[in-house]
Amino acid sequence: CSPPEVMAEAIAEAATALAGSRMRLGAYANAFAATGRSAANAGLSPLRTDTGPARYLELARSWTASGASVIGGCCGIGPEHIRELAASLG
Repeated sequence: CSPPEVMAEAIAEAATALAGSRMRLGAYANAFAATGRSAANAGLSPLRTDTGPARYLELARSWTASGASVIGGCCGIGPEHIRELAASLG
C-alpha cells in the first residue's frame, strides 16, 4: 500500500492498461507521508494527522473516479475510516 495521494494516478494508469478488461481495481492506502515512488515502503514513518475519516473519504472518491471499485485501508487507517467509506460509498 502507498500514501493516499499517489493512488489516483496509479489507478488511472492501471485502468488505462486494463481497458476493456473485466478486472476490478482496488485501492487501499496507508496514513504515512508521501515519500516518492522509489521509497513508498522503504521504511516506517510516523502516522500523519491529516488523514482522518473525512479526508480519507475525499481521497477515496478520487480513486473511484479514477477507476477503483474496491476501496480499503492499510497502516494507520482504522475502523472509523472504513465506516465512513461504507456509509458514503457503499
